[in-house]
Amino acid sequence: MDEKTMVNDILAGVKSDLTAYQTAISEAENISLRQALQTIRNNDESFQYELFKIARV
Repeated sequence: MDEKTMVNDILAGVKSDLTAYQTAISEAENISLRQALQTIRNNDESFQYELFKIARV
């Protein structure tokens, strides 16, 4: 498997994770949990963008 394929696979996984985080955030009643999930989601979005920049080369 080449690097571009691996990066695209990781991007697909992160995209799935982001969807799950969004669902969990919207359903969380506990504000601390909600904030923690938002932080994780934001970090994953940054990670996804960095991978995207690598994949488009």
